[in-house]
Amino acid sequence: MKKLILLLLFAVGCSVSPFRQQSVDVAESLKAQSTALMAKAIEPFDDHQDSVAALKERLYEQLSAESERNDNVETVTQWGLLVDPSGSLLGGFLVRWEARGTLGQLFVNAKHGQVVAAFNIIIETERAKR
Repeated sequence: MKKLILLLLFAVGCSVSPFRQQSVDVAESLKAQSTALMAKAIEPFDDHQDSVAALKERLYEQLSAESERNDNVETVTQWGLLVDPSGSLLGGFLVRWEARGTLGQLFVNAKHGQVVAAFNIIIETERAKR
């Protein structure tokens, strides 16, 4: 996977920001926090509204931090897709939970796998910069 990511980055002629362990650590922490909160989406949103707001704040802080790094377009794009409220990953999941109040277990399970995969891509993209 690491070789594939590097190959793709070099194939399109992009320069790449240097590896940053803090980016990996924050992404792993946010992945754990996000998936734990997603598991609670079978419960009423109002019971978790403060936790959702706190998670969104951390996600957007990380997107902002990644945006400030030079030559980091790929990672910024990945974070943007993850948090997009009109998208089909975490941002869209949280919007849907708020709109519907609760979500079904099968939907939560399916989205959980997609969000984990998206976080893993972000993490592996950063690790490939080593």
